[in-house]
Amino acid sequence: MRVTDISFQRWLETHSAEHKDRWFRELYPWEILSEIDFSKEKIGEVQVMEGTDATYRITLKKIERSHDERYVFTFSVVTEPFDEGQDWYVRSWRNDFELVCSAKGVLITLYAVGVDPSAKLVKSFMRGEFKNVVAERSLPVFSLLHRSLTSYALEKAYPELSLHKTFNTIKGTPRKLGQPNSWPTYTRPLLADDRNHWVMCATSEEFAHRLALLNEHQCDQLTVVYCLPNFSQHHRYDGKVANVISLPAALQNLGDSAGKFLRQFRFLLNWLTPTQPRDEEDMHRLLTVPPKKPDDPVPIKLCELREARAALDLDVSNVREAAYFFACANLLNTAINRARNGKYDKIKLDKRHYSYKGRIAEVARQLLSDPIPGVNIAKQDDLLIAEVSDVQFSFHEIPLEEFGPKLSKGSWRGVRLQPLAPLALEWARKQVMESIR
Repeated sequence: MRVTDISFQRWLETHSAEHKDRWFRELYPWEILSEIDFSKEKIGEVQVMEGTDATYRITLKKIERSHDERYVFTFSVVTEPFDEGQDWYVRSWRNDFELVCSAKGVLITLYAVGVDPSAKLVKSFMRGEFKNVVAERSLPVFSLLHRSLTSYALEKAYPELSLHKTFNTIKGTPRKLGQPNSWPTYTRPLLADDRNHWVMCATSEEFAHRLALLNEHQCDQLTVVYCLPNFSQHHRYDGKVANVISLPAALQNLGDSAGKFLRQFRFLLNWLTPTQPRDEEDMHRLLTVPPKKPDDPVPIKLCELREARAALDLDVSNVREAAYFFACANLLNTAINRARNGKYDKIKLDKRHYSYKGRIAEVARQLLSDPIPGVNIAKQDDLLIAEVSDVQFSFHEIPLEEFGPKLSKGSWRGVRLQPLAPLALEWARKQVMESIR
């Protein structure tokens, strides 16, 4: 027996817009499931199907007939990546499912037996129980968790938005990325309020700008949230309809509780690999009197560089956020200086990242106009000094002449934080995270 139209679009047609598991269902391997033979003769037989990156082994376990003449099929799905290099791109499935169809073989619903595996992953992720997520580490899971965290933050800020609405493409707008000769027939943003406001997710900053360019004519207001900043040149959206923001900027919609999700953000930055906290003695060395010229500068991890770049978009409204902002700016400044001197080769930093000092100047001027207790902005000769909770961050090449008379003279204590930039970032991150405990 063949069940017709096994697809997520069909599932959407048979379920309400408020269904709590809608986006979990979207992640099912629908193209594979649509090829299953549900004939009685196939019970107990393994049906082998080849996907793009993996082999799927489907076993039909039983067929039941309900009182209203519906068929209920129970089957298992097990995936095997073609090789070890492909397992990152393939969602791992080892689950039982039930499919319900009408007497004529038309799909009614499909769901995992027991708690949906995607729901388990999201729950573990939001609680910070990363061990459970690492076992299922893959790009589809990364996307699921990124979207979950983004929607959690923006649903709080925009309660009028709803999940998984589908819209027909308005003709005359830019063509689908990567398919110059075709038009997408529909668009399904992460969150939407009709065509008034859409929210979309992108893994990288570059793709976020491409989504903005593609969809700016589809709605009145568009917010695109990205997780991974890019360090190379790429197309940038410069219109007025869309707002491209980093995930930390989206999390600021949660107010004082935003800090508790920094661990989740860093987990995503490191491609679903937990990062180990640094040695407490190193932290103590930073918080007391670090040496002015340490022999071995602390290495900068790529995930720390990504975190620092993304955090420069954050608003600064309290002393904890000020500590985090200037620690991120200090780390990015350190990476660029090390790259200039040939001591940092993890990634090529595009010239655009040298403009981050304009953002430092902007925040510093804001703090002079609207002071925050525990934060002091001053200068010494051509050096801008930002002192936060007795820790001094200093920056050269800031246009101090634009600050006006409010910028008073200060005294730099001579402690160079660039060699200890990752430790400074961890110290500041802990200030933000501990504030919500």
